[in-house]
Amino acid sequence: MVNTIFILDKTYNTTQILVGDKSSQRMFWDDLYTQEFDTGAETFEFSCYLDENVVEGNYVAFYYNNQYKLFTIMDMEQTHKKGRLVANCYCEIASLSLLNNYVREFSGDMNCIQFFEHILDGTDWHIGRYSTSLSDRVETIKVTKIESVWSLIEDYKDIFECEINARVTYENGHVTGQYIDIYSDGGLGS
Repeated sequence: MVNTIFILDKTYNTTQILVGDKSSQRMFWDDLYTQEFDTGAETFEFSCYLDENVVEGNYVAFYYNNQYKLFTIMDMEQTHKKGRLVANCYCEIASLSLLNNYVREFSGDMNCIQFFEHILDGTDWHIGRYSTSLSDRVETIKVTKIESVWSLIEDYKDIFECEINARVTYENGHVTGQYIDIYSDGGLGS
């Protein structure tokens, strides 16, 4: 259950705080968080009264299951409710920005942790928590063309039999770190 939503600008600084309290002028409602373990996809939907900070491209953070999640507002539809403009927002996990980061050709024998360290190098994302058993299994990696980091994550999480979780650290109104946690298959759900 989400109690508070932080709206952040494109530099990851909080510009507004929304609460689930229906008596507040800065309230939100109809929130729905979805996480698919097999694909790593995460979405978040919510509604609030329209505000200049609630715009496509800005970010949404909230505390869930002992961690902060960060989403990008991808689509916003405006409607009316009780004489006020309402923003119905659809958000996707911010780690999808890794679609715009690329890795050059490379090859070698690597375990899962080494592989993720390599492909995340130079991005805003870092390896966070991980199952130590993922260090045991070595695979021969051969990437023969420039690929997006996110595409490589999708392709190789099945090969390494792992699940991913994107989270951030959030302190004093700012995102201070962005992490990809890597769990052995079945470990994320537990």
